[in-house]
Amino acid sequence: MQDNILELYLDDSGSHHNAEYFHLGGLLSTPSNWNRLSLEWRKLLLRYEIPYFHMVEAQHARGIFDGWRRAHIDLLTLELSELIRKYVKAKATCHFERELHRKTIGSSLPDFMADPYFYSLYRYATVLSLQFHQYNLRVRFILDDQGKLGEKCIALWDKLRSTNSKAKQVLLPPRFANDKATPPLQAADLFVWREQRIRRGLDTMNFVEATLRPLPAMQLDPFPDDFDWFATQLDR
Repeated sequence: MQDNILELYLDDSGSHHNAEYFHLGGLLSTPSNWNRLSLEWRKLLLRYEIPYFHMVEAQHARGIFDGWRRAHIDLLTLELSELIRKYVKAKATCHFERELHRKTIGSSLPDFMADPYFYSLYRYATVLSLQFHQYNLRVRFILDDQGKLGEKCIALWDKLRSTNSKAKQVLLPPRFANDKATPPLQAADLFVWREQRIRRGLDTMNFVEATLRPLPAMQLDPFPDDFDWFATQLDR
């Protein structure tokens, strides 16, 4: 495995149309670190006798957590958060108001291009290409295959790599995985859930934020003018 390759696991929150904000968050690390995290994550789930971890189910004590005591759920969540802090190199967030995005982009582009998810992926791809090329780093995005826009994401990568020399150097073809079978995607789900709660001013499970706070952070929140720039790029 080449030591200049990084993997970014991404998860989104606020994708339903009545959500006020959209958030795409990611965790970045080396393939070897992700393998180590996956091994320890699965061992931890085996000890707790559950097949996967999903934050919404944990938050509401439903699904696989039906009947669990709150303290038991919190302890598992803390142990998983500590694995993230141990093996992840950096965290990344892209958060914005859906209505601002809709007014600026959504009325002028085809449906898949106007989707906040697509915009956020484009922002991640362009910003990381700009930052990573100078260090000769390459990055592979890994997305939930239960999510949307899979084929359109591949088209986006092809467009970027054909028109942007930095993207061609940095971006590896994206991969798609099942979140219930992929611990790094479950880790991204945990991280994004907490980030969204912070942005909404909610204080559930503060210990997650405290555990992950030391991780280096990449802030990709757009300025309003960035939406206009995005529209001009896609219109080429």
